[in-house]
Amino acid sequence: MASQPDFIVQKLAIVELIEGADNCNYTWAGLQQTVPYILDSVDIITIRKFAQKLWRYMELYHEGLTGKLAEYVCKKFKSHRRIPKNELALFIQENNDKAYNNNKRS
Repeated sequence: MASQPDFIVQKLAIVELIEGADNCNYTWAGLQQTVPYILDSVDIITIRKFAQKLWRYMELYHEGLTGKLAEYVCKKFKSHRRIPKNELALFIQENNDKAYNNNKRS
């Protein structure tokens, strides 16, 4: 299906949305006019889910996790309102032990 010509030509919805918002000149006045319109076009549930995920990443970065490890932990604790500190500390310790053992073998 991915190799079909019409599938290849089809743009992502976000690309179409951005290209369709060409009435913004990116000045302060232009943004004040365009941003509320764009935000109204996005479902509030989507905004809340994104905000929750953003807070999880911020918490993980604050704890010192980055990159793939932060992404993994964020997925692991997806159903939690917040990442439990004791489990996060245990996870970090286990990961550090694995990294130490991998470096020791090399």
